[in-house]
Amino acid sequence: MKLILRASLTLVALFTMLLSSNAQFSSTVVAVRGVVLNELTGEPVKIKIQLMDETGKTINRAFSNSKTGEYYMTGLRAGLTYKCRLVSENFLMEEFTLHTPNTDRYLEISRDFMVKPLIEGKKIPLKVPPFELRKSKIKFGAAMILEDIISALKLNDQVKFEIICYPDSEKQANESPDMTLSRANALKDYFVTVGISPDRISITGAKQVDPDNPPPAKKAAKGKRYIGTTYVVIKSI
Repeated sequence: MKLILRASLTLVALFTMLLSSNAQFSSTVVAVRGVVLNELTGEPVKIKIQLMDETGKTINRAFSNSKTGEYYMTGLRAGLTYKCRLVSENFLMEEFTLHTPNTDRYLEISRDFMVKPLIEGKKIPLKVPPFELRKSKIKFGAAMILEDIISALKLNDQVKFEIICYPDSEKQANESPDMTLSRANALKDYFVTVGISPDRISITGAKQVDPDNPPPAKKAAKGKRYIGTTYVVIKSI
């Protein structure tokens, strides 16, 4: 009986300490600073940043500096998750998740953001090819590759866009002229399955290699392969 009572008291003490620790963390102020840059040019961007808690309530707002891209916001609490929504007439609205660490003292964390221009005709390249060399099927793991652009397109549901896929080489363009169209179709189908309306999407399979990012003239280093660029092109806003 004494052992059971002692064990119960120990559990109560541990639980009380845990609650006290969590309360201490949640009352600790955290600040965030960083820079906002144009994803395509690397130039600093002036943009409104809305900081929202897990309920969607806006708890702070800030503007990044037009000359440096720098921003600063405080009022966050330790050990919580927030959303940063970036809003501008000239850039796609985007949301980023921000986690604050558990800490019992004031802390500043760093978080930079890259935003995509909202300009008709602007070509936004996918940073990592979603296809294997000479293949038109979306490769395994492409969900992570496409997560960023899909999130932006969902938030900007008024935007219509075009998917353009370029061949891996001149040889592929000549021998498999429909390969790039098959790739574009595969991407369109994937976008539709994750909730993007097909009415917003047009596709193009390029017949020549990408003039803005052509295959290397010299043989690539071992293990590195050039794969034709895929673009999402803003058609109407």
